[in-house]
Amino acid sequence: MSSDATFELEGFPPLHGTLAKIAHWFIGSARRPHRESAYITALSFGSVVCARFFSFEESYSTSYFCISADTGVGKEDLRTAATKLSQSLGCMQLIMNVASFTSDAGVHAAIVTQPQSLALIDEFGKVFEAMSSSVLNQTALTTLTIAFTTAHTALPPKGYADVGAAQTAAKYQTVQRPAMSLLVFGTPREITKNLTPDTFTSGEFSRFLFFEIPGDVVRPNPEYQPVPKDVIKALMDILRIHNSVNGELLIQGCDGIEAATKCGIEPGIDTTEIDMRYQRERAATKDTTSKALITRRFEKAKRLAIIISLLGTDTQQNLKSPVISSAALNDALMIVEKSDKLVKSWIRNQSTYPDNYIELADLMAGYIENELCGTSKLAITQKELSDQFPEYAHKNTAARRDIWELLSDRGITVRQEGKGRTNAYFFEIYEKVGDVDDNIRIRESINAMKKGRV
Repeated sequence: MSSDATFELEGFPPLHGTLAKIAHWFIGSARRPHRESAYITALSFGSVVCARFFSFEESYSTSYFCISADTGVGKEDLRTAATKLSQSLGCMQLIMNVASFTSDAGVHAAIVTQPQSLALIDEFGKVFEAMSSSVLNQTALTTLTIAFTTAHTALPPKGYADVGAAQTAAKYQTVQRPAMSLLVFGTPREITKNLTPDTFTSGEFSRFLFFEIPGDVVRPNPEYQPVPKDVIKALMDILRIHNSVNGELLIQGCDGIEAATKCGIEPGIDTTEIDMRYQRERAATKDTTSKALITRRFEKAKRLAIIISLLGTDTQQNLKSPVISSAALNDALMIVEKSDKLVKSWIRNQSTYPDNYIELADLMAGYIENELCGTSKLAITQKELSDQFPEYAHKNTAARRDIWELLSDRGITVRQEGKGRTNAYFFEIYEKVGDVDDNIRIRESINAMKKGRV
């Protein structure tokens, strides 16, 4: 196996195949060759190449990527790499350079012009704030959300009440299976400033995948190297299947609003149980941000799984009848969950709670998750917290309420005495221990586990 067949990034599943080769090309070419940037470049460009044609359970590969990085870390390298990849394919229309979107008509016009594209937006924190500042600008956010969710159907035309604008409106045609992926950048301060429960529950941010590029010192490359020929071939093989007319690629302009016949991807794994697991997890979660992230988790993972299955395997897929493997879906879920954890850490860092409260809540959550059958969907009584954590017992009522809120953010409910575990919790313990009833206490559960009965 060649050295570029696998690309490793700590904390993430490795990339294979063409995705790994793109990442290695980035490392050998970029001015700031961060491994995180290479990983993101491979996935984001793969999202637009595979778009509009390959369908997995009514999901397509178009994805929204939000990158947090300080000034000077190398955000521009991701833009340059995407542009170089497009140039190497002779398909510059795959890249959409926009400063912002100011209305729903602007979003629709952009998609009509480039129905299959990767939109690159810098200073996204400021852009998002501006887009949220007026009713007109907010329609752009709404349409971006619609474009994401209608990838399997069509983006309807923009209508006008003003009859005089009818001729202008003619260009806003219905786009079959719109395929605009987003790659947006911003500084940590700009991005996290807009991360609130409202932005997640309303849908603007919950559909994004979030990544962070560290400020580590890296050895710069003097110039970009040519994109490897086998990478070009693999990408062109996909593009030619669903965009060729008489041997020529047609992606740009109104010629592209009529999408080619879609190719369904067969699942190599039963996704029903995975879907239901996330539904149960969402139902048990009280925190609004966590609930929104869980709601979108499986949807985002299926999109990534398409990219990984088509471009991230060591063996060439049959592009006429591709299959989603369990490994690809598991890798995709791992990437999405990693993104969700990053968002939660950003939101937690914005908290006004004292550091010692946050540390205590983390300690409590770890205790509950690790000691009580490895699940965070638990309720615990105030007395049990006081017994286990003396520092909590000495807190005043206001301090305790802050800690309850921090535990709630972590999916744990603090109950009054006499209103402890739910029946579902005891049923779980019962199945593992075998001979306990609804009056079981925490210490009994722990002792049972220590004796190897759980």
